[in-house]
Amino acid sequence: MSSIVKLTIKGVRSFSHEEEQTLKFLQPLTVITGHNGAGKTTIIECLRYACSGFLPPGAQNSCFVHDLKKAGRSEVEGFVNLVFKDKVSRKITVRRRFKALEKKRKKVEFQSLPPVIWKTDDGGTKQKLSRCQKLKDLNEEMVDGLGVSQTIMVNVIFCHQVESNWPLSEGNQLKSKFDEIFGATRYIKALESIKKLRKEQVGVTSTNTK
Repeated sequence: MSSIVKLTIKGVRSFSHEEEQTLKFLQPLTVITGHNGAGKTTIIECLRYACSGFLPPGAQNSCFVHDLKKAGRSEVEGFVNLVFKDKVSRKITVRRRFKALEKKRKKVEFQSLPPVIWKTDDGGTKQKLSRCQKLKDLNEEMVDGLGVSQTIMVNVIFCHQVESNWPLSEGNQLKSKFDEIFGATRYIKALESIKKLRKEQVGVTSTNTK
């Protein structure tokens, strides 16, 4: 079974852009406590981002990065570094990097930087996975390593408090969400593709027998 070992944050919201902050997770349970504004929600957002690549909903991406005005800079870089054990207990480290920079007219732009992922072998040696330089490849690797679909990560395990009321949604919206979670949408699309392919094959066979 997969499990989270530790999370390192730098340059995210109220977390400093100059100093790393590391949280170690205990087994079987870790309780995150603190006063309002301490960064509890930010920790969950970072876990969600590291595991799925999804940024917090309802805000511009640049808001995820430490405030440029507070930093006194026109550009701030940050990262989220996650160490976890995959479904077969191999230790994996993933780092998602990003930056916010001030453009013309004081507009702040968010940019994702190339991610990095390492696997640690039984001898303790880290091996960088070159095939995961693209976000899509990294997201697929995370799904495989954690043994959980991206939809379940985003909507169940690391569901953001802004979206936590989705089970109370109205009929069609709720059905759509459950279809995503249980993979019904992919199943329906696959079934349609099979039917289309079968129809094409039957047409080819009929043509050849004439």
